[in-house]
Amino acid sequence: MELSAASISDPSLRAQFLPRYLAWRRLVDAAVRDAIARYDLKLPVPAEAIGSWIGTFWMGMELEMVLGIGEADGHHRAALKAMQSLLEKLDAGARSAAPNPRRGSQSKRRSS
Repeated sequence: MELSAASISDPSLRAQFLPRYLAWRRLVDAAVRDAIARYDLKLPVPAEAIGSWIGTFWMGMELEMVLGIGEADGHHRAALKAMQSLLEKLDAGARSAAPNPRRGSQSKRRSS
């Protein structure tokens, strides 16, 4: 956060910080695209929009923590728990929707 703040008023520092920040954002976008494909999600928004939400969410939480905003006002833990819950539900849904190779081979043996 200090580096990002300093780069706002220092063009030479920004020239070093910005490519690293954008590389991180591209990594987040790629992870979102992978998750959308893995969970076969049909969403009304592009992956990059979700990547932007995640990136700004994380930067905002980091800023609040650096500013000393505590849990009572910042709700950091609640936000992270909500994200964990969402991801766990996606994983559970993906596992229940995935074909079970054992089931397929057992039913073939029973029918023969």
